[in-house]
Amino acid sequence: MEKENARKEESLGQSKYFNCELISKYRNVLMGVQAILIFLHHFSETCMQNSVHSTGLIYYFYTYIGSSGVDVFLLLSGVGLYFSWSKQPDYKIFLKKRFLRILPAYFILAVPTWFWVDIIINKSGATAFLQDLFFVTFFTDGTMTYWYVLMMAVCYLIFPFFYKIVKESKDRVTELMCVLTICSSFTLFTVMLQLYRSSLYENINMALFRFPVFILGILLGKYVYEKRRIPKHYIYVLLGITIFLLGPLEFYNVRILAFYIRALLNISLCLLLVLFFEFISKKRNRFCAVGYQAVVKVLNCLGSYTYEIYLTHLSARKIMLLLGYKVCYLRYTLVWILITLVLSVVLKKCTAGIQRLFR
Repeated sequence: MEKENARKEESLGQSKYFNCELISKYRNVLMGVQAILIFLHHFSETCMQNSVHSTGLIYYFYTYIGSSGVDVFLLLSGVGLYFSWSKQPDYKIFLKKRFLRILPAYFILAVPTWFWVDIIINKSGATAFLQDLFFVTFFTDGTMTYWYVLMMAVCYLIFPFFYKIVKESKDRVTELMCVLTICSSFTLFTVMLQLYRSSLYENINMALFRFPVFILGILLGKYVYEKRRIPKHYIYVLLGITIFLLGPLEFYNVRILAFYIRALLNISLCLLLVLFFEFISKKRNRFCAVGYQAVVKVLNCLGSYTYEIYLTHLSARKIMLLLGYKVCYLRYTLVWILITLVLSVVLKKCTAGIQRLFR
């Protein structure tokens, strides 16, 4: 009887905590969710720009979720990189593996896309083509089509430095203060850029706002790696605060804070989704089991193609819009989705072949 009571108390105690190891278990699922959210963001963005379906759910999604899927991509990338570096802390091997992951896919897709846009449609010449391809216009004109690729390349280069800071922190308070200091420094730099180099700020702020989330992802990677637990009520409090800030206080109008608050809202929703999936997975109901397996399988599949989906849907969207096919209309949206899915599979196979050649 005493052993049974002890087990119940232990189970009750565990139910009050969120095991960070679950993030590793559902990482691909969460990546799949974010792939969908990024797609929906660009769909809602096109709707808002063309005043089509620009009210109701689309308006709320665009306002309160926005492009925060990219933030969670970066957060989960930080988690994955922490594990990768912990297993093999070799800078040369690390960079080779990571750049082989992002660069071949980028050039396979970006070269024909920019050729079509700059040479065929805009007739702006080879110089414009090269400037777009190598991200020069990201800094000079704010061309953001593939900015995420450049962002990830920079994150790979700086990751080992920040990993060392987080890894070698003596205790939890120290590591948290280090991460907060780094994030505050990035934010301060962004504010200073806005004040004194506003034109450059307008061009690159989309990337600058994301660095703190990536750093937070490295810290989260440590939590996951060490199987730490956090009280569940922290998640509920975070969700409540972000909803209050975006809703009644309308912080979505405050440019700098809006990025962070949307990111935190998305993160808290992801943690709740993990709890929900874990709850459903333990249900013995046949219907729940079948539904859980089907949903997880689909999201896992999408999660394994997130980078390819990200690139292909941007290329398809850009060319379709230039040709006058507004992807805010259902018939063009369906074509957009079909092109994205087909090209993602092809791109994945092509890049896998290139990666094998350089191993």
